[in-house]
Amino acid sequence: CSLIRTTAASTLGGVVDVQSLSDYRPREGDKLTVISSSDPNGVHFTGNFSQFTSNITRGLPGSSAFGGAANGSNYELVFLGYTSGDANGDHTVDGSDLALMGSNWMWTLPGGAPLAIPEPASAALLALGAVGLVRRRR
Repeated sequence: CSLIRTTAASTLGGVVDVQSLSDYRPREGDKLTVISSSDPNGVHFTGNFSQFTSNITRGLPGSSAFGGAANGSNYELVFLGYTSGDANGDHTVDGSDLALMGSNWMWTLPGGAPLAIPEPASAALLALGAVGLVRRRR
């Protein structure tokens, strides 16, 4: 199934924004045919898209990205997978990700109150103490 069908060569350009109307979550390697061409001259696509964006990838662990390429008479989007540490979503972990994370370091809640995040070890110690109190009472 493709979103667009053409009978002549297609010139590609601009941004492809993939929007999901449901809670679809792709797996690495999933493909979506965007354009299908039946150009009788065999020239299907020229140019390429400059960027791929999507609401599908929001809220997924790490960052994720789509890539696109002509595959015979079809132009397909491919889900490239997740990249942990990719703060800006370009599917590459580099200095720009570190700069973005650094700009959000020590983020505070509105009103200036710092965001307190308990350490996992604290919860484990609290649970161990509760078990000790229950055993002591018996």
